[in-house]
Amino acid sequence: MKFRITLLFLCFGLLSLSAQLTVTGTVTDATTGDPIPGASVVQKNTTNGVATDFDGNYSIDVPSDAILVFSSLGYSTQEMPVNGQTVLNAALAEDAAQLDEVVVIGYGEVRKKDLTGSVSKVGGEELANLPAARVDQTLQGRASGVQVSQISGEPGAATTIRIRGGNSIQGNNEPLWVIDGIIVGSDYNLSNLNTNDIQSIDILKDAVAVSIYGTRGANGVILVTTKSGAGAPGG
Repeated sequence: MKFRITLLFLCFGLLSLSAQLTVTGTVTDATTGDPIPGASVVQKNTTNGVATDFDGNYSIDVPSDAILVFSSLGYSTQEMPVNGQTVLNAALAEDAAQLDEVVVIGYGEVRKKDLTGSVSKVGGEELANLPAARVDQTLQGRASGVQVSQISGEPGAATTIRIRGGNSIQGNNEPLWVIDGIIVGSDYNLSNLNTNDIQSIDILKDAVAVSIYGTRGANGVILVTTKSGAGAPGG
């Protein structure tokens, strides 16, 4: 009888560890204490993620034993275990080396610290470690201002992507995809892209960054550089 009671308590304990809860908090600059808007808050090794609002606040539903990964352009990434807590605040330290990272834009490459437009970069190694069937699904929670929604619940189903909430009733709201310098049409099947073959993905989000693409880039531009195309000369 005692063994059964012990086993029952053990089962309840395991269930509580994996229970879903809502975690909220604020992401700030470790030096100034200022909030960091648009910071990514992602459940580690998943595509479950959100971006902080203008005041650096976030809210995310995760298992109680999850690990949250906090990141933002120009800051060192920080990981924090949830451990059943409902409030987690992160203070990110500046990362000078990250500002020297080269990003791809429509007319060449520049260092992040020299950017005047809004660009997010996602590395190929980061994408390859995510359990997602399609490359577009891996962008969820990886870049601020990018919203990814799956059309159906079936594995590998197509998605819709909105950059900075772009939404038109009559027009096409999808961003422009450019793979190794070649613009691909909306009918291109993104499942043909293997995440293991991707060198990097650069997301151009504002008018300055996408200006070279004209009206075609009105909803943002997603530049994919594959490992085979990384060494090719720019067009």
